[in-house]
Amino acid sequence: MKKKKPSWICPIIAMVIFIACTLWIKMFDVKPIGPNGSSVGCASLNLMLLHGYNKFWYSLTEFIGYISIVIMLAMACLGLVQLVKGKSFKAVNPALYVLAGFYAVMVFFYALFEVVVINCRPILESDGSLEASYPSSHTMLSLCVLISLIYQLKYIIKKKSLQQYASIALVVLSLLAVVGRFLCGVHWFTDILGGVILSFALLLFYDAAIKVVEAKFAK
Repeated sequence: MKKKKPSWICPIIAMVIFIACTLWIKMFDVKPIGPNGSSVGCASLNLMLLHGYNKFWYSLTEFIGYISIVIMLAMACLGLVQLVKGKSFKAVNPALYVLAGFYAVMVFFYALFEVVVINCRPILESDGSLEASYPSSHTMLSLCVLISLIYQLKYIIKKKSLQQYASIALVVLSLLAVVGRFLCGVHWFTDILGGVILSFALLLFYDAAIKVVEAKFAK
């Protein structure tokens, strides 16, 4: 029985939703409610849902962020080991090439919104300067890296039960990253919302790309 071809419609729709959400945040209910009178979109909603700074949640989400970076480095090392052992680029699992491309796209969006400022943080940096906060790059990093790792577990862990436990742990960490980043008070609600929607869109593209590669190499 032929496998269904992966659909690119859902990821494209998700990306369109992210773009629409970004434009909405940039243009709707913009008021100078931020530090130093900085303008913030969806001001009424953001002000209503704003939390004060919480050190516990901030530290926890920073820790999850470091875990995400370690995972990225570990996957890069895994690819390098396969390359060295096989002495050929063909020896590297094709799913790792897809993952590397996914990481590159994620870093691109991370850098893009450092330049294209939609909203600034509700708190000032230690030097008193404003910092871009939309979409929450921390949320995007954690969600993208942790959830994309679930796709890779079948290549890394052979035992099904361990795959399931690891998947549950990654989902829990992802949820903690999203909730914690909202509760720690260094982001507006729309920053978190934008980070979640963008992550969802990127992960759908990643899922479709993985299916294309798996179908190609299963032949």
